[in-house]
Amino acid sequence: MILRDVSVPSPWQHPRANQRVQLGSHSIAYVLQRSARRSVGLWVDAEGLRIRAPQRMSLAEINAALQSKSAWILRKLHDFQVSNTASGAPVLLWQDGMALAWLGADLTVRCCTQSLSQCWRDGNTLWVGLVHHDDQAAQMRHAVQAWAKRQALDHLTQRLDYFAKRLCVSWTHLSLSSARTRWGSAKSDGSIRLHWRLMQFAPAVLDYVVIHELAHLRHMNHGPDFWRLVGALEPNWPALRQVLRRQRLPVW
Repeated sequence: MILRDVSVPSPWQHPRANQRVQLGSHSIAYVLQRSARRSVGLWVDAEGLRIRAPQRMSLAEINAALQSKSAWILRKLHDFQVSNTASGAPVLLWQDGMALAWLGADLTVRCCTQSLSQCWRDGNTLWVGLVHHDDQAAQMRHAVQAWAKRQALDHLTQRLDYFAKRLCVSWTHLSLSSARTRWGSAKSDGSIRLHWRLMQFAPAVLDYVVIHELAHLRHMNHGPDFWRLVGALEPNWPALRQVLRRQRLPVW
């Protein structure tokens, strides 16, 4: 993957923003979602500010509510900005011709004009159709992430089926995770959660995580029997675990 020395994406500008408000000296791009709730709900995370507001509340009323909470919003956004910068994580620069790590290789991401924002793969090229020329980076990020999650669901399902037979276990449900600190988890009822960005690692690393979580359907712990079971299918698991711990995927 080609990484560029660019600044970490700013939480002041949410990547999926559809509204903007001026709070003090900062222009904040935020996500507005309508819901059946009776009051304005505010959430701030590493991506930025998200708002849920009643269906009939006017934009002026929403922005007035944001002004009343401006001190809290600005403090939280500042804290995440500092945290993102301090992490030192590499950053994807969303532009035509960028490289995207995918199952141990690189895809070249190319842009074209389309009536719908969508992605399709042609060999080692991932084409992204852009609806308009505004906020191309945000369009690219949103379209590629949606495509990546669809691919992850199909691929991870296939790998779960393959290794479940070899481990003589049955899994019941797969859900995709976006957790910040865990690549996967398993419950005794057979439900599995796997991070969709595992698709950006080499296939052996991804398979190790699949094996790890399926092994928990036999042993809900990390005892000697658990690791013997993992090792029976992947003897190189210690090295693959180190890759997960040391290789830092870039910020989307």
